[in-house]
Amino acid sequence: VTVAIEISTNNPVKVIMGEKANLNVSYVSKNLPHVTWALADTFASWTVGQGPPPMVSPVFDGRLTINTSTASITILRTTLADSRNYTVSLTAVDEALSSQKVTLRVYELISEVHVTVPVDDVKEGDSKTTVICTMTSGNWDTLSWTKDGRTIVGDAHMVIAMCLSLFIC
Repeated sequence: VTVAIEISTNNPVKVIMGEKANLNVSYVSKNLPHVTWALADTFASWTVGQGPPPMVSPVFDGRLTINTSTASITILRTTLADSRNYTVSLTAVDEALSSQKVTLRVYELISEVHVTVPVDDVKEGDSKTTVICTMTSGNWDTLSWTKDGRTIVGDAHMVIAMCLSLFIC
């Protein structure tokens, strides 16, 4: 019975656009594994601890550093286009191929956030009031509203809707 290499990663990886993204991999293997990183196609390949220098595709055009003593990579000067699912695969003599997905999320800083309440439209007893949050740039995974430091949670009396646009829904 052939045993597979055990792989663990720091997943997901979240960074601000322009920063470096460390896609760290640790593994358990009896032998030095051959490492392959891929998107749709392989973009980096090397055998841990051995020469020659790793094969690197021009896809990252000088923005990729490889730690040849491990299976880890670092993407420099990240862009929004780098937000993807990467696959790292390791294989070694007498061990089955193992692969794992690593999700990289690159965020643009949120800027110029404005919260507005249409005061003229708010009347006591109204069944609906709209509070609008806009921003000129940025992206997020989650959005939460707070009052007095406590998260506002939707219930039977309150509906919280999130706009998927950067401007008013």
